[in-house]
Amino acid sequence: MVQASVDTFETTRARLLSVARDAFLRNGFLGVSLRSIAALAQVTTGAIYGHFSSKEDLFDHVVAPSGDGLFSLYQALIDEFLAFPPEMRSFDAMLDFELEARTRIVDFIYDHPEDFLIIARGSAGTRWEGYLDRFVEAEKSSTVEYEATAGGQLEGIDGMLLEVLARYLVQGLFEPLLRGLCREDAQAFARRFGLFFHHGFQALMEPGQTA
Repeated sequence: MVQASVDTFETTRARLLSVARDAFLRNGFLGVSLRSIAALAQVTTGAIYGHFSSKEDLFDHVVAPSGDGLFSLYQALIDEFLAFPPEMRSFDAMLDFELEARTRIVDFIYDHPEDFLIIARGSAGTRWEGYLDRFVEAEKSSTVEYEATAGGQLEGIDGMLLEVLARYLVQGLFEPLLRGLCREDAQAFARRFGLFFHHGFQALMEPGQTA
């Protein structure tokens, strides 16, 4: 009997998350009520509070595993590159690593497409509407750290330009999904996009180039 109760609790929780994911995907956080989720899940609104403290808590539980997982991967890739010995951290050596990293990032996004569509299109009113800011700050910080260890090679890139470039770089990782591209086409886009940014930064590093 105890096992049956545990199974019922977990089954209800899983059903609530599934129903909520579909609802948030269709209508976004602001367009969904706990009452509507309860009705679709065939439970009372009060029963939801046995699993989640609020609508935002429910939203967090829907998107956080994927959202936090991607950011952890992104940060781990940055840390991996910065941990390489100096001879493996040249700007030229960076390209192959960057392209492989983007492949892994795009694969992660396409392994959880609904969650990232919810974050991108339906997170207004939650802490997740600033999701990309986390990546932008990580990208900026890693660029500054790389600059310091590379002897100031990126000194021609000022703070505003770095902010804009980092934001476009991060947005580009999600753009294929938002535009409905399949995984294969998204990977091809990510490669071309990565080449563009790499060689763009390289041009800014050339003597006489200032931002």
